[in-house]
Formats: sequence, C-alpha cells, structure tokens
Amino acid sequence: NDDDDEEYVVPFKNLTPLLPHESAEGIKQATTTNDVSDQFVQILKEYGDSLLRLGDFSAAIPFYEAALSKSSSSSVQIGSVVLFYPTKERTAIMTAEVDCIDDDQVDLTVLVTPSSSLQQQQEEEITVPLNNICLCLKHDNPSLQQRILMNLSRCLLKLGHMENSPLKNHNKTEERQSRSSSRSKQYFQAAVLGTTLAMAISDVQGQDEATTAMQKKVPTILLLRSSANIELERWKQV
Repeated sequence: NDDDDEEYVVPFKNLTPLLPHESAEGIKQATTTNDVSDQFVQILKEYGDSLLRLGDFSAAIPFYEAALSKSSSSSVQIGSVVLFYPTKERTAIMTAEVDCIDDDQVDLTVLVTPSSSLQQQQEEEITVPLNNICLCLKHDNPSLQQRILMNLSRCLLKLGHMENSPLKNHNKTEERQSRSSSRSKQYFQAAVLGTTLAMAISDVQGQDEATTAMQKKVPTILLLRSSANIELERWKQV
C-alpha cells in the first residue's frame, strides 16, 4: 500500500549489496523453476536462511514458501501422507493417508498419532475437499519440511512484532495503526498455522533417526507457537 511507504536515513556504511538470489531475476528463477528435487528444495531453504540471518524476514518468506510448495508439488497421490483440515471451519489439523482422489474431493484414512484425541484412537475414513489438504509430506524427507516451517514461522513472528513496534507506529494516523495491527494479527495467525503443521509432522510415526530428530524439535516448536498465541491473547492455547 503506497500510504504505508516509509523513508529512513541511515549511514552509508550500513548498506550492503543484495545477495545474488535477491535480484528480481534470481527470485523469478528460484521460485518458478520446475525442479522439485530435495536438493533444490534445500537450496531454496538455504536462500531463506541467509536472509533470516540478516534479519530480512519479509524477503526470506517467498523462498520458504517456494520450498514448501515444491516439496509438496509431487501433488496428492494415492498412498500419500497428508496434513489436512477435517472440517470447513479449519480449526484443527489431522494426518491421513490418501485412498482415492475424485475431481475436487479426496478420500482419506485418518491416521492415529501420539497427539490424537481420546475420541480418535482408531483409523477412520473421511472425505474432504481437495483444497482442505494443507501439505503433502515427503515420504523420504519430512524433516526438511519441518525445518522450513519452523524458520518460516520465525520470520512471521518477527514481522508480527515489527508491525506492533512503537518505532514503526510512531506518528502514524489512527487508520494506519489499525492496518498495521491487522497485519500483525495475520502474521501471528500464520505463525500458529506454520508451527501447528511442524508439530503434526513430528507426529508421523517412525523408528528411524530422522523421526527422532523431528521429535526433538517439539519443545522449540511449542515455544514458537506459544509466542504467537500470546500475541493473539489465546491463553488456553498457550
């Protein structure tokens, strides 16, 4: 929004050149290529990580989003393990295996995971719209998706805090402050979703070292999600 443009005066020594992948051509090439290999997804994640370390959170997000999209872009297939919304309210996320795909609907077998509710202690079948699928897990490397989601959520949390900072809102009109507050809330809500998906990936059963490594990240994921819920004043979820 042009009304929200801001100008800053900074010392010249504080300026640094863009990284190679930050150029318009670099971003276009990275996010539009058809390469969906683990190697390229890892490269996209590293692009995002480099910007996260520099504190350029809004620039890092497109690379994390592209990495997630490509890691899931093998599309939903029969036998795939997916994370999905079971209801149209989209208030919960569950794990399931794809049984059948029919136009814009998909038949799933809901999997029992360590965090499943007491009411859901056996596998059940369910049919949901295809767009209720949040993420198709990579059967050979879901931990990569989990790490991407964690860093994406870190960026969203930082942006949410920046929108609320007194420095950013100093001398803003009431209308602009309201827009800034709305954006901040959206960032925190997105961070809750990102961390919830990362938690769900940890729930996928397995006995290998990768599964153990994913489960070790659970305390960090919970801290990130709690931070977002605190900002949203969702005390029960905290």
